[in-house]
Amino acid sequence: ALGSTNFIEQNGQISFIVLLKAIYFAIERRSSARIYELALNICESLLEMPKTELQSFFNDSISIVLRIYLWLGCPHGCNDGLNSQHGDFLRIKARTILAIISHINPEIFCSLLISHIEEYNAQMLIDTLHSVTGFCRCGIAAGIHRTRSGSSPRRRNVILNSSLPSYENNFNESLKGIEGTVIKVILKPVVSKLMNAMDELLQPENMSLYQDVRLFVSFIQEQHGNSFRCVGLSALLDGRPPENQSQFLDVGTSQLYSSRRTSLLCPLPEIFLSERNAKLSNNDDNE
Repeated sequence: ALGSTNFIEQNGQISFIVLLKAIYFAIERRSSARIYELALNICESLLEMPKTELQSFFNDSISIVLRIYLWLGCPHGCNDGLNSQHGDFLRIKARTILAIISHINPEIFCSLLISHIEEYNAQMLIDTLHSVTGFCRCGIAAGIHRTRSGSSPRRRNVILNSSLPSYENNFNESLKGIEGTVIKVILKPVVSKLMNAMDELLQPENMSLYQDVRLFVSFIQEQHGNSFRCVGLSALLDGRPPENQSQFLDVGTSQLYSSRRTSLLCPLPEIFLSERNAKLSNNDDNE
């Protein structure tokens, strides 16, 4: 047929890569739940076929899934998110595709996911993570499990509940499924990207985005504590001075590195707040 040359390989079979690119082009132009459901069904069917372990094939599949996640929005219905049974069905299909790719080749899955995250701007990144995790309910969920610290036996018995995330159960990382895998892979590049965009986030017109970042970090701390602490420890390692320069550091420089290490221990929202307060104080002094 006319125009079908690019869809057919030399052995006469349909090119799956070109097919996925055509699907991605179609979902960019037309946005509807029915079209997205068909796209997810095709991706899942192609992944179950043999000889599909190609990096470009996985890359197109992840692009389609992330595009659909971005269109679905929040699973709880905020910001015009699709909160319905059909929307939940599409989210389950999207998670299934990510789980299949991760099971086939975890290394390619991690590298491709990080490459997609690095291409997003701050707004698109937070919107995608909002759709994947639904972190807007973090404050409600945290209030259920959070208990006050105290020395009374009654409070101590509540804190020792084995179902709550803690170091003893590795913060329930094994119960998070593909969401835990995704957060474990992308959390460090996400935090680095947000820190690099700090000046943009502190602008008055980005106040809602700034609040979403605060909610996201709180959600990670509550629900994915293991990944949260791993990224914090990696920040400490990245902030230490090189070994060949440690003997040349004077007292003032050592105190500077010590303050940097201490600041990296703080949660991301607290760092944002300290930077904003410093800017506000400088503005007041100038006036």
